[in-house]
Amino acid sequence: MHRGATALSKWLLQDACVNLSSELETPTFYQSLAGVTHLEEQDIGDLEKVFWLLKGAAVTGQLDLESLGPLVSPPVPKAALGGVFVAFDENHDGHIDFKELCCGVSAACRGPSVERSKFCFKVFDIDRDGVLSFAEIRQMIDILLSVAREANAGVYRNLNHERVLAELYRRATQGSESKESTREASRMALDGISASNIPEFKFTQEDFLIWSIESSSNLVQPFLDLLFEVCHIVLGLRPQCRHLEGDI
Repeated sequence: MHRGATALSKWLLQDACVNLSSELETPTFYQSLAGVTHLEEQDIGDLEKVFWLLKGAAVTGQLDLESLGPLVSPPVPKAALGGVFVAFDENHDGHIDFKELCCGVSAACRGPSVERSKFCFKVFDIDRDGVLSFAEIRQMIDILLSVAREANAGVYRNLNHERVLAELYRRATQGSESKESTREASRMALDGISASNIPEFKFTQEDFLIWSIESSSNLVQPFLDLLFEVCHIVLGLRPQCRHLEGDI
């Protein structure tokens, strides 16, 4: 009311040489999350509602493995449950917070195909060392075959564990061994390869990404489709269009 009453009020208010508020609004939490994910603000709002519902209904009061398990498995195979949780739980604190949920859902559903495949790789990299050990690969093949046959048994009828393992081993050793040793490795895989035969066998994320694109069996896609459906139906992501909604 009395801008010129004191020298200070005159300096602050009347001469307008100081702004008490920024011209640029501070981004909201939703805007910040939308900026670092492939989600829209509306998506994040929808996810938040479901997150608090799920967390409130959880026995432990947290969205941990014990709470998440009954929600997603089935249809996610029980053997894959721990890996799915690990892929979401970025800070390894034993529960999924809201930011982790948004980032995980974004990577699994809305990102480019490479990012979705990277999320899939994290599901199978249980020890988080950046490579798949022989034991992790065997479990991955079991899970992928199980999901693929559930989705379309006819297409994957002739595909078995040994054939996939041989294909993965050829991919992992390509360029580092001669053709003869690669053929020998394939024969070993088909004859029942074991960890003791090939202790050096490691499958990197790059190997996984190339295999998921180039493989004739396209074994990764049914698992990605399953994660896509679970994120929409269980975790609250809104379909981007009616066509996708119909597919889900």
